[in-house]
Amino acid sequence: MNDDKNHYARGFLSTVVGNIREEVRQKYAAWIAIFDDVNILSVEYQHTIQIDPTDPTELYGAALFARTIASTQGAVILLEHGMLPQARAVLRTALETLFPLCAIVQKPQLTTKFLASHDADKRTVADRMLKWKDPNLRAAVTDSTSPAELDGYLASKAKKLNVHDIAVEADMEDWYLTHYMLLSFSAHSAVHDLASHLVRDTQGLIVALKNEPEVDNQLATWTFAIEIQLKALHSLSGLFKLDVTRVEMLKAKFKIAIDATEGRTA
Repeated sequence: MNDDKNHYARGFLSTVVGNIREEVRQKYAAWIAIFDDVNILSVEYQHTIQIDPTDPTELYGAALFARTIASTQGAVILLEHGMLPQARAVLRTALETLFPLCAIVQKPQLTTKFLASHDADKRTVADRMLKWKDPNLRAAVTDSTSPAELDGYLASKAKKLNVHDIAVEADMEDWYLTHYMLLSFSAHSAVHDLASHLVRDTQGLIVALKNEPEVDNQLATWTFAIEIQLKALHSLSGLFKLDVTRVEMLKAKFKIAIDATEGRTA
């Protein structure tokens, strides 16, 4: 126990955490192989699509795709370091860009509506800034933004969009009610999720706190990462009229792995 404490004296910043990556990649080798294949295709598509700079749907969709892929990659980096709750929280942000991506592919007219919601975000920021009580923060407001600008933001009638509404527009309400809900436990530090930091004895009594790499119980999170990237690839292919043959092959490979895990034959 003392050796473990010495190894993790700096928590997740300890040098020994770097050795966890190999352990994770061995334990989840089959799933990581699938993710790697999907990720390679995602990066390839990201750099080969031809974007029409005059088409706001293509521009917005490409940016949403890029952020979705970056978020899933960030989650994988965290998984490889045993940071399971943090990885799940980042995957939740990936869904927040995946939903609008899928929505505008089906309904390009939504692009204008989604982009206009940025004004609603600025209205919220302006409202919060005016509520700052610290004199230094208040001074920062007047230094960076004129009263006229703040008034303009506050006067905006733009509608603020919530994640559920966007998921519905994307015909992905089931994803919102399952994937997004489950990943939100980590993002919001739900009590159940925080319990992972507690060490209990054989009688269930709390005897210590832990904040060390978690290699077990990562399987579901790897499948989420794969599924999110596959969905993003499929949507990008629809937006840019790309051949989906390779995407469908990867989806089939993923389904076989899922079926095998659940004890069924594909």
